[in-house]
Amino acid sequence: WTKNVSPVLSPDPRVDWMQHGVAEPALCLGPDGNYYLFFTANLGDDQKRFIAVGRSESPLGPYTIASSPVLSGTPGWFDDQGVLAPHVVIEQDKLRMWYLTSRFEEPADTHSIGYAEMPWPLTVFNAVLP
Repeated sequence: WTKNVSPVLSPDPRVDWMQHGVAEPALCLGPDGNYYLFFTANLGDDQKRFIAVGRSESPLGPYTIASSPVLSGTPGWFDDQGVLAPHVVIEQDKLRMWYLTSRFEEPADTHSIGYAEMPWPLTVFNAVLP
């Protein structure tokens, strides 16, 4: 392996939901020819996790990051403590995502795999981070 000297994506202290880390990347080549990097974003102290996305013409970036996460936990659901580790497939007019959830309360340390889908193309890039 020959590693790059610089990261492809780093935490951004200006953005509350990714100031403490980015992790678990999933890279997809979109039908529009752009690369989409789905990743876990870490809010910080409460360990809340979100799934966010960046877009680039190159798999190595630089990535334009959508202004808000594309997936978060739903209160009262199995994923209410956060979502992470996306795996994404783009199929014609649909994005399909499998993701991990973890629970840190009773029953403790349980993990589940969730599924979500949304129509293609992504409209989250109407607003992007500065």
